[in-house]
Amino acid sequence: GPNRPSSLWSLAVDGNGTLFAASSSSGAVKSSDGGVTWSAAGLSGHSVWKLEMDSGTLYAGTEAGLFRTNDGGAGWHPFGQGANVPDGAVIADPQDASTVYGIGDSVVKSVDGGRTWAASGRGIVSTLIPSIALAPGSSKVIYAGGYGQVFKSTDGGRSWRLQRGLGTEPVDTLVVDKTGTLTEGKPRVVSVV
Repeated sequence: GPNRPSSLWSLAVDGNGTLFAASSSSGAVKSSDGGVTWSAAGLSGHSVWKLEMDSGTLYAGTEAGLFRTNDGGAGWHPFGQGANVPDGAVIADPQDASTVYGIGDSVVKSVDGGRTWAASGRGIVSTLIPSIALAPGSSKVIYAGGYGQVFKSTDGGRSWRLQRGLGTEPVDTLVVDKTGTLTEGKPRVVSVV
């Protein structure tokens, strides 16, 4: 049930310290006590595999597409329409909120705040992109994690090149610190007992 999800796939934290988790069996769940207890945060009946917090908006990638909420999960709304809508995480350009990048089978880009999306993965040779990160202070430098690979774009997602190879496992998390140092993470399933 939502009070004790069996597997948590992705975590996000809001500005108040509330922890949100994606669960394949319970939709989105949240905890205000550091993960000791959990309650439903919406999207029950959906398999949620990726959550991303960006400027106060929580995005959820599900088997039914991308959803977002601005009220802690009380109300979720489909995000985007038409072709190329991402089903994974999304990030907005902090210097231009109308430019949003999304991931799934590849990288997609929206220049109208997420209403419509276009393919933006030229040069990416991975079958799935589970992570994406913008370099701080630049709206042009973006990293995308694939299966055992990290790709880098220096032109706002128009083209990508292989940055480094890391084996065969998916690069599930990318973090770029303020000095521009890139850190990659491999997937882990967190079980709550």
